[in-house]
Amino acid sequence: MKFERYLLQEYYGLDRSFRIDSVDCVLNLTDIYDRIEFAAED
Repeated sequence: MKFERYLLQEYYGLDRSFRIDSVDCVLNLTDIYDRIEFAAED
């Protein structure tokens, strides 16, 4: 039986990006959250 492992990483700031090696892809957080509207902080 083959076990896969996952690594949890946290990213702060929309200017960050992360790589998914298994599909040779880099995703920018600005692209992921493009149409999300965040509530204003009080």
